[in-house]
Amino acid sequence: MSRMLNQGRGFAAQLSIGFESVFNTAATTGTTIAHNGCTVVPSRDLNQSDTIIPNRSSAEPFHGNATVDGGITVPNDTNQLAIFLKATFGNPETTYPTDNKKISAVADGTNGTSKFTVASGHGVVKGDFFTVYGTTNYNGEWEAIAADATSITIKKEYVAEVLTDANITKQGFTHVFKIRPSQPSFTLEQLHTDLAEMFVYTGCKISNAAFGAASDGQENVCSFDIMGSKYQELKTPLIITAFADGTAGKTKVTSAGHGFANDDRIVIAGSVNYNGVYVVSDKTNDDFKIDAVYTAETFGNGDEPVCCKAQIKSPNYIPLKRLNTFSATVYKDGVEYKATKDKEITFDMGLDPDQRVIGDNGFRSEIPEGKVTVDSTLTVLFKNADWVRAGEKNITIAQKLVFASEYGVGELEINLPECKVELNGPGIEGPAGLTQQINTQAFCSDSSAEGSAATITLKNSLASF
Repeated sequence: MSRMLNQGRGFAAQLSIGFESVFNTAATTGTTIAHNGCTVVPSRDLNQSDTIIPNRSSAEPFHGNATVDGGITVPNDTNQLAIFLKATFGNPETTYPTDNKKISAVADGTNGTSKFTVASGHGVVKGDFFTVYGTTNYNGEWEAIAADATSITIKKEYVAEVLTDANITKQGFTHVFKIRPSQPSFTLEQLHTDLAEMFVYTGCKISNAAFGAASDGQENVCSFDIMGSKYQELKTPLIITAFADGTAGKTKVTSAGHGFANDDRIVIAGSVNYNGVYVVSDKTNDDFKIDAVYTAETFGNGDEPVCCKAQIKSPNYIPLKRLNTFSATVYKDGVEYKATKDKEITFDMGLDPDQRVIGDNGFRSEIPEGKVTVDSTLTVLFKNADWVRAGEKNITIAQKLVFASEYGVGELEINLPECKVELNGPGIEGPAGLTQQINTQAFCSDSSAEGSAATITLKNSLASF
């Protein structure tokens, strides 16, 4: 039994996603996700035995099939959302900017700034937002705090770097996602940093995705349901028996037979001075060092700190660039439709949850893709009966939901070029304003392999993700 610490807190739980090169083989690289809640959990049936024994009690129950299921809700944004679009639809077709200008050097601009030397004609003036790519330390979107014909200054501490293929752009990158024959699988890591406990789920795929906008002024979020294949066996956190001075700003940690390797990411919990996430260095069979200035700490039997190793090594973090509800525009047949109170577009990816084989211990052995169903629901002000007529006459309509960033580069467009409308007339629910619920289904009349009932276009400052 592991040490019982204080109750775990949600804010101390880190979620990371890493794409798998082979289905169900745990990834070791990935991205830490900002989210509004995660309900992905492991479960296994506990089945009652029908065996009759010489009394009225039940015989011992037995394990049945296992599942990994749940959902993640994330902020709607132009950057991190790329990870979830990739998980849902696969790699996009990415178009690089055409307005790029070469950065030949970066220098210390003093007072916490960095100054780029840029080819003339860059078009950036003070106050503009622009994207840097092709560097080690400066990639991303920045605001110009000063600019002239051949230089741009940003508010960032200078880090020395030799630039060989660095560029700036005001256009950013365009990523186009479509429904494709297969979906990537990923590993989901749930790391409880205040308990040194970890849950790892492999062979995960997005089974449902939902995007929308509403007029209620609330935070705009996207929801993704996840179907996983397996969960890794839970490992008991390791006991730490001593901290010692590791010299040169390091602390030596003693945990007999820890099994860590140098550069492993680990979590320490239950300590007075060392709780947190660290990278292992200078390891021996029973000791390792962490980057922390030594502070003496004593503890008794049963009060020892604990540690565990994370699955995802050195996860990167993609800064959010939010898209709020008020930045949304709804289009019908190419024209802005200004009578929408709320709209949701959902993708049921048609995954098969029931493929298990003998010898796989009741886990999902494969998660094959099936047909994708794309639905769109709207609540609109009842201003005419055009939606009813479209349903009655089986008219094909086009729909589009577009979010635009408040500054710089950033846009999300969900385009459903062919939709049929379900016949549904408005009711009279009271003496005041009338609304109408509209249900539509997207389809694809293009029977080629390139056909797609939906096209999702994301514009951001990321060349890849």
